[in-house]
Amino acid sequence: MASQYDSSGDQLNDGELFKWQLNGGISWMDIANDLIIEAQYSKPYTGGITLHNTPMGAISIDFQLMQVRHGGNVQVRRLSSPQATWIWYFKSEEGWSPFGETVDSQGRCTKVSSSTLETEYQKNQQGSYRFNFSSYTYEIRFRDMHQENLRTGCRREVRRRPCFPASQSPVQVALTHSVSGMSLLESSGTPKWQFSGTGNRWHDFQHRVGTNFECSTDSVLIEAEYRKNSQGSMTFTVSGQSYLLDFATMTQANTSIGTVRKVRRV
Repeated sequence: MASQYDSSGDQLNDGELFKWQLNGGISWMDIANDLIIEAQYSKPYTGGITLHNTPMGAISIDFQLMQVRHGGNVQVRRLSSPQATWIWYFKSEEGWSPFGETVDSQGRCTKVSSSTLETEYQKNQQGSYRFNFSSYTYEIRFRDMHQENLRTGCRREVRRRPCFPASQSPVQVALTHSVSGMSLLESSGTPKWQFSGTGNRWHDFQHRVGTNFECSTDSVLIEAEYRKNSQGSMTFTVSGQSYLLDFATMTQANTSIGTVRKVRRV
Protein backbone atom coordinates (compact mmCIF):
# COMPACT_ATOMS: atom_id res chain seq x y z
CA MET A 1 0.00 0.00 0.00
CA ALA A 2 1.30 3.45 -0.89
CA SER A 3 2.20 5.91 1.80
CA GLN A 4 -0.72 8.01 3.00
CA TYR A 5 1.38 11.15 2.70
CA ASP A 6 3.53 11.89 -0.33
CA SER A 7 5.46 15.04 -1.26
CA SER A 8 3.67 17.10 -3.86
CA GLY A 9 3.52 20.51 -5.46
CA ASP A 10 0.65 22.90 -5.90
CA GLN A 11 -0.74 21.52 -9.15
CA LEU A 12 -3.72 19.25 -9.76
CA ASN A 13 -3.40 16.31 -12.10
CA ASP A 14 -5.65 16.10 -15.15
CA GLY A 15 -9.18 15.19 -14.16
CA GLU A 16 -8.71 16.02 -10.45
CA LEU A 17 -11.30 18.34 -8.94
CA PHE A 18 -9.62 18.69 -5.55
CA LYS A 19 -6.60 17.72 -3.48
CA TRP A 20 -6.07 18.02 0.28
CA GLN A 21 -2.54 18.61 1.59
CA LEU A 22 -0.65 19.11 4.85
CA ASN A 23 2.57 21.02 5.48
CA GLY A 24 4.54 20.38 8.64
CA GLY A 25 7.09 23.10 7.90
CA ILE A 26 9.09 21.52 5.07
CA SER A 27 6.86 20.85 2.06
CA TRP A 28 3.28 20.15 1.09
CA MET A 29 2.24 16.49 1.26
CA ASP A 30 -0.78 14.93 -0.40
CA ILE A 31 -3.27 13.20 1.87
CA ALA A 32 -4.02 9.95 0.10
CA ASN A 33 -7.60 8.68 0.32
CA ASP A 34 -8.77 12.25 0.95
CA LEU A 35 -12.21 11.45 -0.46
CA ILE A 36 -13.74 11.25 3.01
CA ILE A 37 -12.41 14.71 3.86
CA GLU A 38 -14.05 16.06 0.72
CA ALA A 39 -17.28 14.19 1.49
CA GLN A 40 -17.51 15.86 4.91
CA TYR A 41 -16.36 19.26 3.63
CA SER A 42 -19.14 19.22 1.04
CA LYS A 43 -21.77 19.16 3.81
CA PRO A 44 -22.57 22.68 5.06
CA TYR A 45 -23.22 21.60 8.64
CA THR A 46 -19.83 19.92 9.14
CA GLY A 47 -17.37 22.10 11.04
CA GLY A 48 -14.26 20.03 10.49
CA ILE A 49 -12.57 16.67 10.75
CA THR A 50 -9.80 14.99 12.72
CA LEU A 51 -7.04 13.00 11.01
CA HIS A 52 -5.38 10.31 13.08
CA ASN A 53 -1.88 8.85 12.73
CA THR A 54 -0.46 11.58 10.52
CA PRO A 55 3.32 12.31 10.62
CA MET A 56 2.36 15.22 12.90
CA GLY A 57 0.15 13.11 15.15
CA ALA A 58 -3.62 13.56 15.38
CA ILE A 59 -4.65 16.90 13.90
CA SER A 60 -8.01 18.65 13.67
CA ILE A 61 -8.90 20.64 10.55
CA ASP A 62 -11.29 23.55 10.91
CA PHE A 63 -13.22 23.82 7.63
CA GLN A 64 -14.40 27.38 8.24
CA LEU A 65 -10.94 28.80 8.94
CA MET A 66 -9.21 26.21 6.73
CA GLN A 67 -6.48 25.72 9.27
CA VAL A 68 -5.25 23.15 11.76
CA ARG A 69 -6.57 23.81 15.26
CA HIS A 70 -3.79 24.11 17.83
CA GLY A 71 -1.47 22.77 15.15
CA GLY A 72 1.56 25.00 15.70
CA ASN A 73 3.29 25.30 12.34
CA VAL A 74 1.15 22.61 10.66
CA GLN A 75 -0.83 23.98 7.74
CA VAL A 76 -3.62 22.56 5.62
CA ARG A 77 -4.90 23.53 2.21
CA ARG A 78 -7.35 22.33 -0.41
CA LEU A 79 -6.41 22.69 -4.06
CA SER A 80 -9.41 23.15 -6.34
CA SER A 81 -9.98 22.86 -10.07
CA PRO A 82 -11.66 25.75 -11.96
CA GLN A 83 -14.13 23.11 -13.18
CA ALA A 84 -15.34 22.38 -9.63
CA THR A 85 -18.96 23.20 -8.82
CA TRP A 86 -19.75 25.13 -5.64
CA ILE A 87 -23.04 25.14 -3.75
CA TRP A 88 -24.12 28.10 -1.60
CA TYR A 89 -26.23 27.52 1.52
CA PHE A 90 -28.02 29.68 4.09
CA LYS A 91 -28.91 28.63 7.61
CA SER A 92 -32.57 28.80 8.63
CA GLU A 93 -34.58 27.45 11.55
CA GLU A 94 -34.88 24.15 9.68
CA GLY A 95 -31.14 23.83 9.09
CA TRP A 96 -28.98 24.44 6.02
CA SER A 97 -30.71 24.99 2.67
CA PRO A 98 -29.21 25.58 -0.79
CA PHE A 99 -29.99 28.86 -2.50
CA GLY A 100 -32.46 28.52 -5.35
CA GLU A 101 -34.55 25.77 -3.76
CA THR A 102 -37.99 25.88 -2.16
CA VAL A 103 -37.80 27.69 1.16
CA ASP A 104 -41.37 28.27 2.34
CA SER A 105 -44.77 26.55 2.57
CA GLN A 106 -46.07 28.41 -0.50
CA GLY A 107 -43.37 26.84 -2.65
CA ARG A 108 -41.65 30.14 -3.34
CA CYS A 109 -37.98 29.99 -4.26
CA THR A 110 -35.19 32.47 -3.94
CA LYS A 111 -34.34 33.87 -7.36
CA VAL A 112 -30.63 33.85 -6.64
CA SER A 113 -28.81 30.61 -7.41
CA SER A 114 -25.50 29.09 -6.35
CA SER A 115 -24.06 29.72 -9.81
CA THR A 116 -24.96 33.41 -9.61
CA LEU A 117 -23.43 33.76 -6.15
CA GLU A 118 -20.29 31.92 -7.22
CA THR A 119 -19.88 34.24 -10.21
CA GLU A 120 -20.21 37.32 -7.98
CA TYR A 121 -17.88 35.81 -5.38
CA GLN A 122 -15.17 35.21 -7.94
CA LYS A 123 -15.43 38.84 -9.08
CA ASN A 124 -14.73 40.14 -5.55
CA GLN A 125 -14.35 37.79 -2.60
CA GLN A 126 -14.48 40.76 -0.21
CA GLY A 127 -17.59 42.23 -1.80
CA SER A 128 -21.32 41.64 -1.45
CA TYR A 129 -24.41 40.79 -3.50
CA ARG A 130 -28.00 42.01 -3.14
CA PHE A 131 -31.19 40.26 -4.25
CA ASN A 132 -34.94 40.53 -3.65
CA PHE A 133 -37.16 37.79 -2.25
CA SER A 134 -40.84 38.32 -1.50
CA SER A 135 -41.03 41.96 -0.38
CA TYR A 136 -37.55 42.07 1.16
CA THR A 137 -34.08 42.97 -0.01
CA TYR A 138 -31.19 40.81 1.18
CA GLU A 139 -27.46 41.39 1.10
CA ILE A 140 -24.89 38.60 1.20
CA ARG A 141 -21.50 39.74 2.46
CA PHE A 142 -18.78 37.43 1.22
CA ARG A 143 -16.17 38.65 3.69
CA ASP A 144 -17.99 37.38 6.78
CA MET A 145 -20.29 34.94 4.97
CA HIS A 146 -23.57 36.32 6.28
CA GLN A 147 -26.88 37.25 4.71
CA GLU A 148 -28.84 40.21 6.10
CA ASN A 149 -32.45 41.26 5.59
CA LEU A 150 -31.93 44.99 5.03
CA ARG A 151 -35.39 45.86 6.35
CA THR A 152 -35.51 43.76 9.53
CA GLY A 153 -31.78 43.41 10.21
CA CYS A 154 -32.13 39.64 10.60
CA ARG A 155 -28.81 37.93 9.81
CA ARG A 156 -28.22 34.36 8.72
CA GLU A 157 -24.99 32.45 8.26
CA VAL A 158 -23.98 31.55 4.71
CA ARG A 159 -21.59 28.81 3.63
CA ARG A 160 -19.92 27.87 0.33
CA ARG A 161 -19.12 24.21 -0.08
CA PRO A 162 -18.09 22.08 -3.09
CA CYS A 163 -20.48 19.75 -4.85
CA PHE A 164 -19.36 16.23 -3.98
CA PRO A 165 -18.41 14.27 -7.15
CA ALA A 166 -21.41 12.19 -8.23
CA SER A 167 -19.10 9.44 -9.45
CA GLN A 168 -18.18 8.53 -5.87
CA SER A 169 -20.50 5.83 -4.57
CA PRO A 170 -21.41 5.34 -0.88
CA VAL A 171 -19.38 2.12 -0.94
CA GLN A 172 -16.26 4.02 -2.03
CA VAL A 173 -16.83 6.62 0.66
CA ALA A 174 -17.23 3.95 3.37
CA LEU A 175 -14.06 2.18 2.22
CA THR A 176 -12.09 5.42 2.23
CA HIS A 177 -13.33 6.20 5.73
CA SER A 178 -12.09 2.86 7.07
CA VAL A 179 -8.69 3.25 5.41
CA SER A 180 -7.97 6.84 6.28
CA GLY A 181 -8.60 6.77 10.03
CA MET A 182 -10.51 10.06 10.26
CA SER A 183 -13.34 11.37 12.40
CA LEU A 184 -15.44 14.51 12.58
CA LEU A 185 -13.82 17.44 14.30
CA GLU A 186 -13.52 17.06 18.05
CA SER A 187 -11.03 18.55 20.46
CA SER A 188 -10.20 17.82 24.08
CA GLY A 189 -9.87 21.58 24.54
CA THR A 190 -13.50 22.17 23.57
CA PRO A 191 -16.17 21.98 26.30
CA LYS A 192 -18.40 18.94 25.98
CA TRP A 193 -22.13 19.41 25.37
CA GLN A 194 -24.58 16.77 26.60
CA PHE A 195 -28.35 16.16 26.69
CA SER A 196 -30.32 14.31 29.35
CA GLY A 197 -31.81 10.91 28.62
CA THR A 198 -33.78 8.27 30.46
CA GLY A 199 -32.72 7.38 33.97
CA ASN A 200 -31.06 10.79 34.47
CA ARG A 201 -28.19 9.73 32.21
CA TRP A 202 -26.29 12.30 30.17
CA HIS A 203 -25.31 11.66 26.55
CA ASP A 204 -22.74 13.48 24.42
CA PHE A 205 -23.84 15.29 21.27
CA GLN A 206 -22.11 13.38 18.47
CA HIS A 207 -22.20 14.17 14.78
CA ARG A 208 -23.28 11.07 12.87
CA VAL A 209 -23.85 10.54 9.16
CA GLY A 210 -24.80 7.47 7.17
CA THR A 211 -26.43 5.73 10.16
CA ASN A 212 -29.99 5.13 11.41
CA PHE A 213 -29.41 7.83 14.03
CA GLU A 214 -28.02 10.78 12.09
CA CYS A 215 -27.22 13.96 13.98
CA SER A 216 -26.16 17.22 12.34
CA THR A 217 -24.23 18.70 15.28
CA ASP A 218 -21.62 17.99 17.94
CA SER A 219 -19.87 19.75 20.82
CA VAL A 220 -17.56 21.73 18.54
CA LEU A 221 -20.40 23.16 16.47
CA ILE A 222 -22.56 23.88 19.52
CA GLU A 223 -19.69 25.58 21.33
CA ALA A 224 -19.04 27.81 18.31
CA GLU A 225 -22.66 29.00 18.34
CA TYR A 226 -22.64 29.42 22.13
CA ARG A 227 -19.59 31.67 22.00
CA LYS A 228 -21.27 33.88 19.42
CA ASN A 229 -24.24 34.44 21.77
CA SER A 230 -24.51 32.62 25.09
CA GLN A 231 -28.13 33.73 25.42
CA GLY A 232 -29.14 32.77 21.91
CA SER A 233 -30.19 29.52 20.29
CA MET A 234 -29.42 27.19 17.39
CA THR A 235 -31.19 24.50 15.41
CA PHE A 236 -30.03 21.02 14.45
CA THR A 237 -31.54 17.80 13.17
CA VAL A 238 -31.61 14.23 14.46
CA SER A 239 -32.85 11.53 12.09
CA GLY A 240 -34.66 14.16 10.03
CA GLN A 241 -36.38 15.82 13.01
CA SER A 242 -35.65 19.45 13.86
CA TYR A 243 -34.59 20.57 17.35
CA LEU A 244 -34.07 23.97 18.96
CA LEU A 245 -31.24 24.26 21.49
CA ASP A 246 -31.81 27.27 23.75
CA PHE A 247 -28.64 28.46 25.52
CA ALA A 248 -30.53 30.78 27.89
CA THR A 249 -32.63 27.95 29.35
CA MET A 250 -30.13 25.17 28.56
CA THR A 251 -32.77 22.99 26.98
CA GLN A 252 -33.42 21.33 23.64
CA ALA A 253 -36.91 21.02 22.20
CA ASN A 254 -38.26 18.91 19.37
CA THR A 255 -39.91 21.58 17.21
CA SER A 256 -42.53 19.12 15.89
CA ILE A 257 -43.84 17.45 19.05
CA GLY A 258 -42.53 19.85 21.71
CA THR A 259 -40.56 17.32 23.76
CA VAL A 260 -38.03 19.18 25.95
CA ARG A 261 -34.80 17.84 27.42
CA LYS A 262 -32.12 19.48 29.57
CA VAL A 263 -28.68 20.13 28.12
CA ARG A 264 -25.43 20.98 29.85
CA ARG A 265 -21.93 22.25 29.05
CA VAL A 266 -19.13 20.44 30.91
